[in-house]
Amino acid sequence: MNYENGNAKYNMEVNKIEKTLHLSASGFFQEEDGHSFINDYNKLVKTFNPNNFVLIIDLSNDLKPSTPAVAKELEELMVRYIEVPFRRRFLLTKGNVITLSQFKRLGRQIPGWDEGIEYADHLQDVKNNLASDN
Repeated sequence: MNYENGNAKYNMEVNKIEKTLHLSASGFFQEEDGHSFINDYNKLVKTFNPNNFVLIIDLSNDLKPSTPAVAKELEELMVRYIEVPFRRRFLLTKGNVITLSQFKRLGRQIPGWDEGIEYADHLQDVKNNLASDN
C-alpha cells in the first residue's frame, strides 16, 4: 500500500513469506496524512495474524511531524504499535541520533514501549537478528 500527498509519503508492505509488516514514512506529515496512515495501518493489521509477524518501522527516510496535532497522532500510532501483538517490533533509524532520541523520549510515556521495541540502524541488521533466532 502506497500513499503520497504533497511532501508526505508512506508505504506499508506485508510479506507473508518472511512474515513481516514493513512500514516506512517520509516527509512533512499534516493531520490528514497522519489520519490516513493510522486508518491504513488499522485496516492492514486485521488482514493477518500479527502474533506470527515482525513489525519493522522504517524511519530512515526523514519523517517530520509538522504540527503538535500530528505529533499527538504519532504518539497514538506508537501506542497502536505496542497494542497489536506482533512477535517482535523493530524501529530502523539509519543511525540518526535525533530520530532515535525523539522516539525514545516519546516512548517513555507509552507503557510497554521500552520492552517492546528493538532499535536497529538498517534493515539488514533486522534480518540478521531474525536469522539468528531460527
